[in-house]
Amino acid sequence: MSATAPALESSRPLKPTYVCAGVTVLNLPKRALLKSLGKYFIRIHIGGKEQWTSREIRTKESKVVWDADEDRHHFECDPTADLRVTLFKNHSGSRPPEEVGALARRLTDWTQAEMVGQLVTNSKNNLSIVIQLALTRKEPDSRDLNAALQEPAETLEATANVAVLSTEIPGLTAATRAVGNIENLTESAADIGEALGGLLDKLHVFVGLIDTVSEVHPYVKMAWTILSAAFKAARAQQERDKKMMALIERMTTAYDFLCDAEQLRDDKARMGVLSRLALQTVDCAYFISSCIRNTSFVTRLASQSLSNVGNKIDEYSKSFDALLREFQYGSQLRTEMVTVHILEDIKNLNTEIQIERIPYAPGAGYEPGRRCLKDTRKALLEQIGEWAISTEADTPNLLVLMGPAGTGKSTIAHTVALRFNMLKRLGASFCFSSSLSASRKAANLFRNIARDLANFDPAFKAALCSSLAVDLDHLCTTEDLELQFEKLILEPAQALAVNGTILIMVDALDESGNERERRTLLRLLFTRLQQLPTGFRVLFTCRPEEDIRERLDRIANPATVIQMPRLEDDKTLSSDILTYIQHTLRDDRDTFPPGIDETSCVVLAHRAQGLFQWAFVACDYIHRRIFGKTMVDRYNDVLNGTDQRAGLDGLYKTVLDQLVSENPDALHAFKAVMGFLLGAVEPLSMASLREMSAVLPERLKTEPERILPSLGSLLSGVGDSMTLVRPLHASFGEMLQSVDRAGPYYIGQSGYDERLLTASLRLLRDGLHFNMGDQQNSYGLFRDSDPARQASVQMGRGLLYACKYWGHHLSKYPAEGGTMEEELHELVRVLLLNNLLFWLEASSLSGSVANVIPCLLAAMDRLKAMDDTMAKMAQDCTRFIRAFARPIIDSPAHIYISALVWLPSETIISRHYGSAYPHIARISTGRDRRWSVMNMIMSGHGGGVHSVAFCPEGLRIVSSSHDRTIRFWDAYTGEAIGKPLIGHSRSVDSVAFASDGRRIVSGSSDRTLRLWDADTREVIGEPLSGHSDCVNSVAFSPDCTRIVSGSLDRTLRLWDVTTGEAIGQPLLGHNSRVTSVTFSPDGLRIASGSWDCTVRLWDSATGEPSKEPLIDCGSWVWSVAFSPDGRRIVSGLEDGSLRLWDADSAEAIGEPLTGHLGSVEFVAFSPDGHRIVSGSNDRTIRQWDAETGVAVGTPLSGHIDSVNSVVFSPDSQRIVSGSSDNTLRLWDADAVEVIREPFTGHIGGVYSVAFSPNGRCIVSGSEDNTLRLWDTATGEALGEPLSGHCDSVTSVAFSSDGHHIVSGSDDQTIRLWDANTGTAIGEPMTASSSDVTCVGFSPDNQRIISGSRDGTIRLWDVHTAKSIGEPLSLAGHRTGAECVAFSPDGRRIIAGFHDYTLRLWDAASGEPIGGLLRSHSNSVMCVAFSPDGRRVVSGSDDTSLRLWNADTGEAIGDALRGHDALVSSVAFSPDSRHIVSSSWDNTVRVWNADTGEAIGEPLTGHAASVNSVAWSNDGRHIVSGAYDHTIRVWDADAVITTRTTHPNAHTSASPSSALDDRHEGINTTTASTPLARREKALTLSPSPQHQLTQSYPCNAAGECRISFNFETGWIMGNDTDYVLWVPPDKLRRLYGVHGLEMVIPGPTIDVDLSDFVHGTRWAECRRPLDREVE
Repeated sequence: MSATAPALESSRPLKPTYVCAGVTVLNLPKRALLKSLGKYFIRIHIGGKEQWTSREIRTKESKVVWDADEDRHHFECDPTADLRVTLFKNHSGSRPPEEVGALARRLTDWTQAEMVGQLVTNSKNNLSIVIQLALTRKEPDSRDLNAALQEPAETLEATANVAVLSTEIPGLTAATRAVGNIENLTESAADIGEALGGLLDKLHVFVGLIDTVSEVHPYVKMAWTILSAAFKAARAQQERDKKMMALIERMTTAYDFLCDAEQLRDDKARMGVLSRLALQTVDCAYFISSCIRNTSFVTRLASQSLSNVGNKIDEYSKSFDALLREFQYGSQLRTEMVTVHILEDIKNLNTEIQIERIPYAPGAGYEPGRRCLKDTRKALLEQIGEWAISTEADTPNLLVLMGPAGTGKSTIAHTVALRFNMLKRLGASFCFSSSLSASRKAANLFRNIARDLANFDPAFKAALCSSLAVDLDHLCTTEDLELQFEKLILEPAQALAVNGTILIMVDALDESGNERERRTLLRLLFTRLQQLPTGFRVLFTCRPEEDIRERLDRIANPATVIQMPRLEDDKTLSSDILTYIQHTLRDDRDTFPPGIDETSCVVLAHRAQGLFQWAFVACDYIHRRIFGKTMVDRYNDVLNGTDQRAGLDGLYKTVLDQLVSENPDALHAFKAVMGFLLGAVEPLSMASLREMSAVLPERLKTEPERILPSLGSLLSGVGDSMTLVRPLHASFGEMLQSVDRAGPYYIGQSGYDERLLTASLRLLRDGLHFNMGDQQNSYGLFRDSDPARQASVQMGRGLLYACKYWGHHLSKYPAEGGTMEEELHELVRVLLLNNLLFWLEASSLSGSVANVIPCLLAAMDRLKAMDDTMAKMAQDCTRFIRAFARPIIDSPAHIYISALVWLPSETIISRHYGSAYPHIARISTGRDRRWSVMNMIMSGHGGGVHSVAFCPEGLRIVSSSHDRTIRFWDAYTGEAIGKPLIGHSRSVDSVAFASDGRRIVSGSSDRTLRLWDADTREVIGEPLSGHSDCVNSVAFSPDCTRIVSGSLDRTLRLWDVTTGEAIGQPLLGHNSRVTSVTFSPDGLRIASGSWDCTVRLWDSATGEPSKEPLIDCGSWVWSVAFSPDGRRIVSGLEDGSLRLWDADSAEAIGEPLTGHLGSVEFVAFSPDGHRIVSGSNDRTIRQWDAETGVAVGTPLSGHIDSVNSVVFSPDSQRIVSGSSDNTLRLWDADAVEVIREPFTGHIGGVYSVAFSPNGRCIVSGSEDNTLRLWDTATGEALGEPLSGHCDSVTSVAFSSDGHHIVSGSDDQTIRLWDANTGTAIGEPMTASSSDVTCVGFSPDNQRIISGSRDGTIRLWDVHTAKSIGEPLSLAGHRTGAECVAFSPDGRRIIAGFHDYTLRLWDAASGEPIGGLLRSHSNSVMCVAFSPDGRRVVSGSDDTSLRLWNADTGEAIGDALRGHDALVSSVAFSPDSRHIVSSSWDNTVRVWNADTGEAIGEPLTGHAASVNSVAWSNDGRHIVSGAYDHTIRVWDADAVITTRTTHPNAHTSASPSSALDDRHEGINTTTASTPLARREKALTLSPSPQHQLTQSYPCNAAGECRISFNFETGWIMGNDTDYVLWVPPDKLRRLYGVHGLEMVIPGPTIDVDLSDFVHGTRWAECRRPLDREVE
């Protein structure tokens, strides 16, 4: 730049940059307790032009703050410009946004620190709404920036952490002194360096002398290597501690003596002590190296407060002295070595039980017998050993030994593991095996490693127990590999101070599964394992599979990869194989058998061609006795057979030639047995093979005992009937199943699945029966009892196999041409139509319930072809397991006495099997007829679910949430898969799957997109940045090469999936936020929807608009979607409608699709194009016929907040939805066609409830703008809804004579209704210009009182509907009244306010009585007089209740505490002795009004905030209304009089209300009804005829306490007995639970327990079927 440039630039008029960090609005009218959340947003204009619109915030509070990252905006502007802030409020339905107020100021005024302005509003309520902008003029200061960059933040943070530790950890002062002692070692570097030099010289000489002693040499050489590294470090340091010097000198003296001792050459008796001395040297070398070279080691050693380091050095010194004496004097006394393992001194940790709960795969560790022969593979073992013991910082902690099959990888690994185990440096080992895939699976890897490490190191064990304590049950059973690694390995390991190195060996990684199955495992092993402490070394062996090599190439910190040497690369390989052959063929006298000599061994070694597996099989065959053949004959067999056939395949066929080829019958038998073994899904033992073969027809029988024993050279497990039979090497099985390689020994699938299927079905037919586990008592969980394991064994392994895999083999059985079609058809019929429940029982006994659904799904297509009834039974069974998995898994007995009870009456299983079990509980009222449309609820997100998507194959669901995470879910079980995906810093607003299923993309309020690997759930690359505001919507192109995103910044962007780079410029055209984007099915166009009320189409190649905007009737567009054929577009709108458009002509198709009562948040076509699904903030989901636009079925309801996202499964059979209630729900798409009973309940939250004076009806007011009347006896709706209000009904009340009802609403009106006819009386009373929060009648029914959000309290004349006088004086109050009430005598009025106070007035004069009543610390939400007029109770947002003296206004006693959230409603019992309260913690509580104590536990059952409670006039019933749309009626007598005895018990009481007549046959005149339930402990029906005949037994203390677990569904007896299971959603509707009498709308579920047998009599539930399968 020229010298004049700065002057020119400075003369240019620059606009300053401003930063708006947020907006705060205060003094909004606080939303009524029962009102929906207020929905606010702001719009900013600068210089008369709109700049941006904020996100919507929903709240009931008076303060709204926009201060998130997405609310931050930068802009350049002239300081004299005006900035105008306008506050808007959104409404449900078609009402447009309402402008609340606005304020305009110059920018210079807004930037003043204390600038707070009052909005100019159109309201008549004199509200003083103020606003404050966090607006600053950006003035960067380079000095501040430089100072910040120079600040040593990490040092300061580390210092702070140390300071915190010093004050928080007991005894750390002493430990710190220990650190100081160790640090003094650095002051003697020269002396120790010199001493180590001498020791190294002696060790080097000793290595040479001892070179031929294999038991000693490797370990001395390891010690030399370790100390060499320490020597280099020591030479650079200052001084050395005297004790460390002494230790090194002792070691030097010891080896000085050993080097001169001639006994080394001759006396083998001393080899044992030499070996121990060598091992001791290695461990001591690690200690010295760690002390000198690793500061973190000595610091952690001291901080763990173990024995003094000096004492450890003394122990080492004594050990060396003792070992040297033992060698010198030939002492017979074994001297124990001293091994320093960090934290070994930790004692008395009761951890074994917790650790043993982690499942462990026995036999999966290294096998000492598989070690290399002495003096073989020396170079390779030394190379791996040097890597494993190296403590250099740059040593990779992963080493992969890679090579083809048969090259000896496993033997090398097992040898290394053996050596490190002798060194006490083997932390863990695990060997995968394709033939043992059931137990050697990936899910067992980290479990085994964790258990091994816990046994290896007490410190790891302690840390592991701490990690398990967070969620013991889940962590011990989860198969989520990432969670396993995080909690079982990484967290405990990071707590260790590693002395030296610790080896973990993992063998045969390529056999951990197929490429897809091991993808996640490889990612964890090659990336996350590198996060372990530096002392960990992990050795892998594997074949050079492509996916493994690719993953190794991609890791950030490269691993050491060693390729197994070939003959041309390793001159010692052939000699090592020769050594092995010589050793194997020699006998115990070290001589060869006759006819075999050195030359024979050389020939075999040459034929092996570098393959140790070849040598093993050949030698084993030569050694194995075969009738009629000598060893020389067998040797010649090998030579002749492999003369023209090289490699392992040639040898395998040579062995088989000699065993089976000469006899056709033997070959047939061999193929039959091997077909069984190789065709089986998991390995079988000889006993299992016998068991399965025994039931086959003669022509299909196999002879395992005849064939298998002779195949010991090729198979393991052939010598023991219970050992699983599997190929000794995977290559043998691979050869047999390759038609090109196996020749006459080829084992295909043809016929073998038929054998396995036939055997399985016959075993199931003959082996299944009722109570297979001989369960004696139904109260205990079978999994907790020892007999469970015994029964599992007694069932027989063949039967267990059949239970799990018959469906797999049926799926492979040919649809036509099978030789046993008729019999198999009959066997399947018997299983499904006679023995289905027994099959489930056997699966429960064996812990294989999880296999049942995959088994049925695998068989489903064949079942449909065989018989429609069987297919439907199988489908029913999958629903049965999904719905009732808990009791089925927990206890086989409860399959019959619990799960069967809850089957819908019209299901096939119920109709077919129900009559066989007459002595179980029966649902007398409220039983489902069909399976619920909603399959399952998926919970786990900590915030609203914004977006959901199915993977292309339909097996998984992905969701994104306001909690900033993404989660995967199993689409069949609803279980969360793995841990949440964390990568975004703000809410994740959109997520989408690529059509190939390999990736997902997410868009977030942090303004970025992220790509993720759908299988590994690992983030791919860096965030995709470019948007300047929240990313609302993302979508993949159909070819998976591009992504489109839509943003709050009004633009769309295209991205390259491969590079992550933006493609071209942003797509401009929308004038407001872009809410939805999608590609057309052909990928050529993009559709977008916006708050500018338009849908736009774009050319995806050029980014140019391809059509004029589609104008959507002036309503915001929330969502758009293309039809599968690309010809139509559907849009979801703010006004609650959907519109269909022709994608080519941009013309509207037909009329709007209407039905939703709130904005349509999301729309989607079904993949088959037949339907459209929509989700709305009215909390419902609707389906529409895509051709006609007609609604299909009834709305799907269940969510209790806005439905933000809905999509079809790929097969169009299911729908998944995501909601602001933090859940996902899965629905049957076709089930909506089922004709259901007309819905009679509210479609919104219930805000207010009240009993009629005679107790015969209940009135409710709702968020759905209506009132409803309900019959108290039946729970049925009385007449049609009372309609007239146009907003939420917040408060309702009966007149004391029962003739009238009054209601107040957010529509700012009060209405009077005829209670008998339900008709409105007169015109509405307009209370004010604000919401009406509360209404009530005066005791004489002449007046109505109302409170409003604007702060006014008014009295109204019932007859004229006119206001009486002026509003009550509110002098001293700053906010409106939330609640008001008349005193029983009508002379006083009390009100509660948001300013935390209450006030009394004289009802006649309207004048205040006394001062303000102060005691609450937050808004007063509810208030009530006691019927005797002496007290007042109030409930507050501070979660407490308060009692007041109604005459003096003084607080009585302390606050009543027990609720965990806002107290929404309070009421006195008619006798003034008790109080009932409701809360937003979803509970109702009853209190003793005299003592203030809570009576019993809370009344639970509502699934959302409880908004209102009331007591019936006879005092016997309580009614509650909640945001979950339901009303509940509770037995007040039961709650008050017997709740403290046991929660389910009720006492006798004289009936006087309509509720007591709910069931026929109940005597309503005597005091004995309802039945005295205390006698039976458990009652789930009001009918005397439905009570337990078999009483539940009391415990030793005479107690019969019944409790309910709403999470699991179990009804428990005395906290230990599992009496009955109830689906958790049904438990909330079950009569008698916590005194529940009725749920409105119904059904209330009553259960007849009169025939229910349980406990020791449970097995009497069954009556054998009289019929045979037809």
